[in-house]
Amino acid sequence: MMKDFSTFILLFLALLFVVFCILGLIGGFFLSGRHIPPINHEQMKEIFNEDYELLVIVRDYFINSRHANLQRLTTHERGEVFSGGIRRMIEDVEVVEAIDLLESRGYSVIGRRGNTIHFLRWSIRNAGRGVVYSIDGSEPTESDLDFLTRLEPLSVPGWYYYEEDVREWRQRNRG
Repeated sequence: MMKDFSTFILLFLALLFVVFCILGLIGGFFLSGRHIPPINHEQMKEIFNEDYELLVIVRDYFINSRHANLQRLTTHERGEVFSGGIRRMIEDVEVVEAIDLLESRGYSVIGRRGNTIHFLRWSIRNAGRGVVYSIDGSEPTESDLDFLTRLEPLSVPGWYYYEEDVREWRQRNRG
């Protein structure tokens, strides 16, 4: 009788473990944002119009920075950007607040690379979508955005919707 009870307890604990593992995987999927469908050009046009003033505040800060490469990730501390692996604090409160609002609206990476300032709005492991600003007005290229697969102008000159996709880019560039 005691042996049957201990077998029952072991089976119950094993079943409980499996259920928690499955729930953890499902919860991790939803919390990771992978369940969120990708944005498209039309959706990004609307989002861009809503976020335009905030994007301009951050764009102007990045343009006026003396650093050609800056990056801001949602994982960084508030008001912090990185350039060449060195942490730099943003002193302008308006810029910090604009970045915070953009992050709360779904932007995960904001960066400057040479002639462009990009705002990543949606991403999964090997693909991303967002808006990019060209500082000199020329159309951004693959040297500005890695694995660029689509670029569409937005309603304001210098601004573009972009898509990056590693797999699609590799298929196009096999040779």
